[in-house]
Amino acid sequence: MTSTVANGSGSSDTILYPTSTMRDVANEILAKVQASRQQHNQQWNIIQQYFTQAIPTYRPFNITPSFGFTWGDDVSSHMKAVLEPHAQRLNSTYDWLEKFAKALLDAADEIDKTDTLMKNYFDSTTE
Repeated sequence: MTSTVANGSGSSDTILYPTSTMRDVANEILAKVQASRQQHNQQWNIIQQYFTQAIPTYRPFNITPSFGFTWGDDVSSHMKAVLEPHAQRLNSTYDWLEKFAKALLDAADEIDKTDTLMKNYFDSTTE
């Protein structure tokens, strides 16, 4: 689909909406999001296993804690406080990218449908 818009100089510029490119980009986004989400989930499972199997505790060698940890403190709770919000943000980003790609596919479909409807309308009025 093409669209013509006026620019500041009084002439007009043509804007192209190549639906095949829109679909290619959307499909590439979806493929990369799926692969990234899968890799993220695999790594997140490893981290979760670490928390349940090897819960680290703070036991320094004759050092008095001075940065917020106490003797025998469960360090995993501090690590989770950092990692869990990060994982949630990543999942939200993946969700947003999927929605964006699907909207791009929907837009390409609508553009093609509108082009077909307009073509059919003009073809029927010129006969």
